[in-house]
Amino acid sequence: FRNVWNRAQMYAKVSSLDLDDRQPFFKSGSDASLGNGRRYVLHNTMLQATQSGLTNGLGGGFGMGGTGAAQLVNNTFSKNNVFHLWKPGKGAFYQTGTGNEFAADLYNGTSGSATEVGGISGTPVYVSGHGWTSEANGNYQLAAGSPGFGKAVKVANFNDGIATPDVGAHQSGSTAMKFGLAGSAGSAIGGGTTTPPPTTPPPAPPTTPVALNASATSLDFGNAAVSRTVSFTNNTTAAVRFSRVTATSTRFRVTSACSTLAVGASCVVTVAYTPSGTGSSMGTLTVTSNAPNRPSVALTNPTVATPPPTTPPASGGVTMSATSLIFTATTATQKVTYTNNSPAKVTFIQATMSSAKFGQTNNCGEIAVGASCSATITYSTRNTGSLTGTFTMTSTASNSAHVVSLTAR
Repeated sequence: FRNVWNRAQMYAKVSSLDLDDRQPFFKSGSDASLGNGRRYVLHNTMLQATQSGLTNGLGGGFGMGGTGAAQLVNNTFSKNNVFHLWKPGKGAFYQTGTGNEFAADLYNGTSGSATEVGGISGTPVYVSGHGWTSEANGNYQLAAGSPGFGKAVKVANFNDGIATPDVGAHQSGSTAMKFGLAGSAGSAIGGGTTTPPPTTPPPAPPTTPVALNASATSLDFGNAAVSRTVSFTNNTTAAVRFSRVTATSTRFRVTSACSTLAVGASCVVTVAYTPSGTGSSMGTLTVTSNAPNRPSVALTNPTVATPPPTTPPASGGVTMSATSLIFTATTATQKVTYTNNSPAKVTFIQATMSSAKFGQTNNCGEIAVGASCSATITYSTRNTGSLTGTFTMTSTASNSAHVVSLTAR
């Protein structure tokens, strides 16, 4: 997370850098025998330096890709990245498999083989003096009005302290970024004699138990109407008196059995989640007491791609320019237009693709009465997957879901 990449070159001997080929910002296969691992790629910036006399940029070629047809990108969480591609119009992702969650990435092309929720298609624009011309000086903030400015999705316990986070590594209004040793307040580089390490490591300090300890740091509700419990244990030398146990979102209902807790005793708090309720689908359980610490528990719903709409469903419907598409090697990209014929605005909630052979990007968010939005669907001959599939968009319209059948020949 929050890495910045400026230049890339694959081949050492080319007559022009325009004839070079470029690697992705992130490249990784997976192994099903190891559960395909888990990768989090958050708030990174891929820059494109320019050079006089060259058509293309000097940076990376793709945002993310696998290491071969049998080594796809699986089980990967990619959000709020700037993938500025060296050749505009290319796919940002390739060789993607299953179990991925991609959202709010910015790319100057298409999403390629990935299904991107709320992907941002455009070219990043930086504040004057920022971007690749800043080189290693740490200034990479997006300019106001740039694609991706204030458009990042919030990630619990990562960027949810920012009111309107930007995509990319450098949040607007923050200080210049620092990297490596310079990024650590306790690091320094200088001359002089280096003290040799001791031959015998010192004994580890004794572990001090947490004063008021929670049995879990997070509770996952899976976007279902379920209840979860967490217990609190008093590790202090005196009774702990609870004054308040609350959740930051009204979707979570808290029932607490904690009042006064004797030394060494435990009590239980139950949290119930309402998927159809109002408020954020993420939250924090906080405890106020006379203990020296104030424990908190993250309340998460990682399967929620977009919060449910707060407006009632429209009574009309959404029409589509096509309900089936046929792809060949020469017609690898096609577009579907969605028009709101309802008497009220329509909010699009989620986009899903059933086959990894197809990818999509769309600009459908909230559309007014009579307005339209579109989804661009691409077919990849090199990705594994079924040659037939469906692309489904869900919305608040009365005739949701909107399904397009896909066939490749």
